Amino acid sequence: MNRWDIVNRIINKEKYHSYFEIGYGTGLTFEKILIDRKIGIDTGFGVPDKTKCFIGDVQSFFRQNPREIFDIIFIDGSHLFEDVLVDAYASLDHLSDNGTIVFHDCNPPSKNYQKRKYVRGYPGWNGDVWKAFLYLKTTREDLNMFVVDTDYGCGIAKRKAELAKSVSKNTDIVRRISAWIFRIRNTYENLEKNRTFLLGLITTKDFEDLYR
Repeated sequence: MNRWDIVNRIINKEKYHSYFEIGYGTGLTFEKILIDRKIGIDTGFGVPDKTKCFIGDVQSFFRQNPREIFDIIFIDGSHLFEDVLVDAYASLDHLSDNGTIVFHDCNPPSKNYQKRKYVRGYPGWNGDVWKAFLYLKTTREDLNMFVVDTDYGCGIAKRKAELAKSVSKNTDIVRRISAWIFRIRNTYENLEKNRTFLLGLITTKDFEDLYR
């Protein structure tokens, strides 16, 4: 099961109508998403046809489109902890009350995959996305979060509709300090020992049962 299978299954189950993709890249995932309305953004590096997506970062997109709200958002841009958090917080501000965010690269198969720089000789690079996902999982009471064990780990963050309006937002300074402390205290060794528990890791069969 690939990341686009995960996204499409959620779309079908939840009857979503709008999709936002952070990290358009070559358009591989974007073109496979089946939905009424979809928008992709990318900073531009490696994008073969820049007319097919918004070129810029998340914050610049939402500054130009402040009223945009999406049912499902796929985050697969920068693979660095702090950048993923920026993308996630911006996405949460523009996510529908019953919306879902999907994060790619949440379950690195070995230590070298989650280095903050690409390690030569490995077929993929996940970066430390898993730390950003785990940080949100432990600090956001308004989200149900788990990771599907497929395609380097597809993290699901489903908005709890009953809490969507009531959870107060952290200030930027609290976010930054908390994120910094969290990052230096969490190691890959901790993840390796407690992967299923920390990530809420589930099988693709479990996911299919949830999203029939």
